[in-house]
Amino acid sequence: MTAIPPEKDRPPFTLRRCFWLCLPALIIGAILRISFLAAVPEGFYGSDSNSYFATAHAIYLDHRFEMPAKRRYVYPLLLTAAPPIPFCNTVQVVAAVQHLAGLFIIFGIGWITGHLVRRPTLWVPLVTTFAAIWPRTIYYEHELISETLLLGAFIATVAIAIPRQGLAGDRRLIWFCILALLIVAIKPAGRPLWLGLILAAAIVTRRPLHWPKLCYATLPLVILVALTSGKDSQGPWLFLSSALPLVKTEGEPYAKERALIRPAIDSARHRPAQLRLQSRALQKDAHQ
Repeated sequence: MTAIPPEKDRPPFTLRRCFWLCLPALIIGAILRISFLAAVPEGFYGSDSNSYFATAHAIYLDHRFEMPAKRRYVYPLLLTAAPPIPFCNTVQVVAAVQHLAGLFIIFGIGWITGHLVRRPTLWVPLVTTFAAIWPRTIYYEHELISETLLLGAFIATVAIAIPRQGLAGDRRLIWFCILALLIVAIKPAGRPLWLGLILAAAIVTRRPLHWPKLCYATLPLVILVALTSGKDSQGPWLFLSSALPLVKTEGEPYAKERALIRPAIDSARHRPAQLRLQSRALQKDAHQ
């Protein structure tokens, strides 16, 4: 077996080299996404899409500005740019743009992978091809939800810290903190990602107290975004729905509430295949 050369003797992993190594995955990913768009031109408008599109709906139909309480700012605001585009409808525009973003995400994954492995010629094509054909990723790209944007922001944040000494300069560090802030502003689930990225940057740089002032300026913005958008009420419902068959129907605490949801619990235990539909009905009845 050929010995792996020392790091100093290996050729640098440049953007040009990254592109050529990612090219097979980009071609495969483009073929899959174009085929998907040709078969289903309009993006999927799922149960969560309506709340994301509420801002655009309010602006163009009700002539007022409204931000849905359960969503963060970035994705609903971006959707407001889609309706004026001519010759296609909104869901077609969003699907096409998100699939295009998926190709950039593949390249970003290749860039990160190439700096983390000792044999990029082997691993970059394999990892990026896996990312290009992953069905769940392609499905999310075709749906009007913020998952693709969140993934893209996370990949961009990590990529800007590459190579190993990428955060040594103040300019990159500032962009790193801004992109990390963007993650929080896309979705409430981005908070732990933001915290992990900031802690990792502090460990890597070993000088968090000497970061530029603009980096510290993002902290109050993170707090402001977290406090003014993205309600957390959905989390307890998701937890209850997933564990519905295991909930006791009697006893304290919350004996009255247990009695109210007892039909749903009994139904979930006897018909587990319909658990998802039952949990949605339960949430709807509770709000009424």
